[in-house]
Amino acid sequence: MEVISLNPDYLAVKEAYVNTIQDKFSNGELYLSYSSLSNFRKSPRHFIDYKLFGNEDTDSILLGRVFHTLVLEPDKFSKEYATAPECDRRTKEGKEVYAKFLEESKDKTVISHTIYKNAVEMAISVLSNEQSKSLIDGANFKEKRIDWEMYGFKFLSFLDGEGEDYVFDLKSMPDADPRKVQREILNRCLWLQGGMYLKALNEDKDYYIIAVDKKGNVSVHLLMPSLIEYGKSEFKRLCEDFEDCLSTNSWLKSYEYRSHNGIYPIDKPVYNI
Repeated sequence: MEVISLNPDYLAVKEAYVNTIQDKFSNGELYLSYSSLSNFRKSPRHFIDYKLFGNEDTDSILLGRVFHTLVLEPDKFSKEYATAPECDRRTKEGKEVYAKFLEESKDKTVISHTIYKNAVEMAISVLSNEQSKSLIDGANFKEKRIDWEMYGFKFLSFLDGEGEDYVFDLKSMPDADPRKVQREILNRCLWLQGGMYLKALNEDKDYYIIAVDKKGNVSVHLLMPSLIEYGKSEFKRLCEDFEDCLSTNSWLKSYEYRSHNGIYPIDKPVYNI
């Protein structure tokens, strides 16, 4: 038997979500974001998978959330998170300690001691860095929510920080080495995020990335105007492609969507192989 007939739910789940997208757009309930568009930039299928399954590395996502809270909204930390005690849950005493902890931590997100320790290290490092501290202290708004519309679509964005003449975004990085961060900025399309956010504000402001790794190393980066302008133009192009996907129902296409006739030609490079 064919693999498709043996796994009928595989495509059914995605096809069902495609119908959901179409319905939400028709009803004016579809909201896009930088994360969804950056996945759509790879292919329509990447967008569908992101919306259905999100990111796989949940520990890194949780670490980033805790880190953001400690830096930008420290008063909310104890209300939203509970750090698990270090105890041996294989023993009777350890089980009792952990059970009591869970009882006292209802309605809170439980985090491991390791995640808390890493988040604290990162937060202290960012707040101790002269450049990042200046940006954070000078912000008029932190964790600012913006609901906005452009190019026929609705968007939901959260700005980490906004000052009179700048915007900044906190980013957890594998390595805060400036050269490696610059590659991450390009590969992760953070210039697209910058372009979108400044479009949302409808203002020309400096856009900074505050990068920090788990070891507490920090580097601050200014995205130059030409890169931001490219982000704005790419944002517009992606919205046009998204509209095309809605009209042609191309949501299950992978990399062939952005190729010529589904084929990527490759030739001998100019250098010797």
